[in-house]
Amino acid sequence: MTLTFEWLAAPLSIYQLPVADAENIAFPQNADFYSVTMTCDEISIVAETGAIATAAKEDAGWRALKLRGVFDMSLTGIMAAISGVLAEHGVALFAVSTYNTDYILICARDAAQASRALTAAGHVVISPDA
Repeated sequence: MTLTFEWLAAPLSIYQLPVADAENIAFPQNADFYSVTMTCDEISIVAETGAIATAAKEDAGWRALKLRGVFDMSLTGIMAAISGVLAEHGVALFAVSTYNTDYILICARDAAQASRALTAAGHVVISPDA
């Protein structure tokens, strides 16, 4: 299966906050992308770098690849195929999924390598100058 990926433009950070801060988080306004995951132990937010001023921790320097298209939740092996290709080329990832699709976060320093690896595996990467 050939997959099509598109690089998102904004540089991203992965933020960590304590659960106690849940009511005080100022979520990004007019952002093209952000994701929030909350467990009983922590809150993780992926957003544009500098967007969450109250974070306990911020890991900056990420880029996001959006998997283009809407994928049925019954499909299997998509994330395994993507992560396998990237792992073979020494590229670490941080995955975020939505109801319709997946986003693969790649360290900015590895963006070009990720584009080359996915393209070599037969996939399409839009904005290969990442």
